[in-house]
Amino acid sequence: MPMRSEQSYINEIIGSSYVDVYAASYIPRYRYPNRLMHAGKAHNDMRAMCTRLIIDSAYEDEDMTNEDVLESALKQSADIVIPKDYPGEPERTRESLVDFLNRYQDIDGRRPEIMPVLQPPYVEHYEAHESFYQQFSRLAIGGLQSLNDPEKQVRRIRAISDAVSDHTYLHAFGVGTSLTMIRAIRNEPNLIDSFDTKTAEFAIVNKQIPDKEWKQRQLTLPSGTDISTVNGQFAKSVLLMANYMLTDRVDDPCLEETYHTQTNLDTVQDMINDIPAKQRQHRSQLTVDRNQAGQSQTSTTADHPDDSTTQSGIQSY
Repeated sequence: MPMRSEQSYINEIIGSSYVDVYAASYIPRYRYPNRLMHAGKAHNDMRAMCTRLIIDSAYEDEDMTNEDVLESALKQSADIVIPKDYPGEPERTRESLVDFLNRYQDIDGRRPEIMPVLQPPYVEHYEAHESFYQQFSRLAIGGLQSLNDPEKQVRRIRAISDAVSDHTYLHAFGVGTSLTMIRAIRNEPNLIDSFDTKTAEFAIVNKQIPDKEWKQRQLTLPSGTDISTVNGQFAKSVLLMANYMLTDRVDDPCLEETYHTQTNLDTVQDMINDIPAKQRQHRSQLTVDRNQAGQSQTSTTADHPDDSTTQSGIQSY
């Protein structure tokens, strides 16, 4: 039996995560499969370091237009694109989406998939325009970062998750990697399909590193030429830990004991364990099918440890 490569072990953990963890990422010194970049900051070096790329609309940049966002997504061969959105303004965001669709339909050749952003009040807005949003297989939840409270974030996510179709891929923007969010996803694997986090890179750059409870600890690294390479490897490790904590491989008391305390139901964990693994991994069959394909690719990589290139020519990480 051939020796497995380091990358095959990493792929196995990432492929087993209940959700896709996207890195809001700008350090091009490490490979990680899922990345999210703002349209105004995306560059080719980063695209070569991932297999799936989301181009965000950079809502903070008032000068950024839908035309700019689409141009960036096409230039970077993005897999998913976020039309220009406006936090706290659901109708204005929907109008911007309509404008984006008009521009999008004029594009020939390969186009990234559109993932519209829902703004609060999520459920009311979605239900008022349900037929419109049903044309999209993916939706994102915006405005969560402003809540600055993981418990409130979970409640908002749960409400819209219950409202949309089970076949809709649901992404949570800016929820980070709090222990509260990690626990919520572990306890409710169908809550969302993906989220993005800037914790990994921001923490390292700010001389900190999270522990297993996602509390920041001081990290002192040397300064000097190419320290970004070292920073990148630490960031990759943080992202790998996030994926690992969202698999059934973890049996740490910081997750399980608190879970039983919060629910007061000794049998709930047994009930979750009885759920078929495919149902536990993702909330939509769309994502399950995609992950099954990814697992097949991981198996191929394990059998051929030196071959880590996908059919598209982009390396898997």
